[in-house]
Amino acid sequence: MHSFLFDDPTNLIEETLRIRKAVGIPDRFIVLAEHDMSVFVMDTENKPSIIWLDSIEISLLDTLEAISEPDIWNDFSDFFEYLLDDEEEERNY
Repeated sequence: MHSFLFDDPTNLIEETLRIRKAVGIPDRFIVLAEHDMSVFVMDTENKPSIIWLDSIEISLLDTLEAISEPDIWNDFSDFFEYLLDDEEEERNY
């Protein structure tokens, strides 16, 4: 994933509101990105705070135990470090 934000910064808000309305995710979640049938969200109240899950499982966010193998990071800095490492790996190939 090269970019975790949408083309227009306001789309972050619009996309979060759209998904909240469509599937009823709790207000504490912010949608950071959609990528290849998956979604990156931030939980603004709990840790782990960054969650990467299959799009079809987004309605299960309130019960993380029900989601099949999501990738998680404790906070945004851990997630950002992952993105930097991933970018570095791609450059080496």
